[in-house]
Amino acid sequence: ARLATAALAVAAVAHRYGPAASVVAFSDRAIVLSAQDEATDPERVVADLLRLRGHGITDVALGVRAGLIQLRRATADRRVLVIASDCRANTGDDAATAVAEAMSEVDVAILAPGDDRADAATLARATGARVASLSGPGDVLEAIASALGAAAHG
Repeated sequence: ARLATAALAVAAVAHRYGPAASVVAFSDRAIVLSAQDEATDPERVVADLLRLRGHGITDVALGVRAGLIQLRRATADRRVLVIASDCRANTGDDAATAVAEAMSEVDVAILAPGDDRADAATLARATGARVASLSGPGDVLEAIASALGAAAHG
């Protein structure tokens, strides 16, 4: 259910922002599903995301750094790194350090599962990032608007 909800969020962002949006999946490695400024079919991105299977390893710092690499290529005045995760990092570098470093360049917003957002909320409090709950498909548009709107007024 979480993966399907995340896929819906990715689809909404990909359809809305097209090549101005990047999608990076992460676990113990980062996979660029849609690179910055490359026209990628949103349906393919979602299909690729749904093919992934989580296996309990989460390196949030790696995901943040991979997303930041993509955003450095962006030409928009406003750049937002959206992390769709419970942010329960269990490998890699310190996630709070990575998010704090990223915030010197971009706004950071976290879309966390509504029933498992404690680690995401802790990360947000430690870094000043914004967090919005994503409990199910019906919350996707509101959570994205909340996260992006809050990041805009940071």
